[in-house]
Amino acid sequence: MNELTLTVTISADEFLRHHRGTRDIRARAITGQWVRFPAMRLRAFVTHSGVNGLFRLRFDDGGKFVDITRL
Repeated sequence: MNELTLTVTISADEFLRHHRGTRDIRARAITGQWVRFPAMRLRAFVTHSGVNGLFRLRFDDGGKFVDITRL
């Protein structure tokens, strides 16, 4: 199992655009790596101001999404 720690800051309007349009979020891990994953994976963390915080993204050896948790 692999994991990356990400800082995510997305306004509510921007999240809605991702959810309706491109559907993918592109974020930079604290290691400097870029990662792309479905916006719907952040739905549980959306507040009236958007999504803000530090998250742990876990994925399998094939690069497939496993889960994301707020740290």
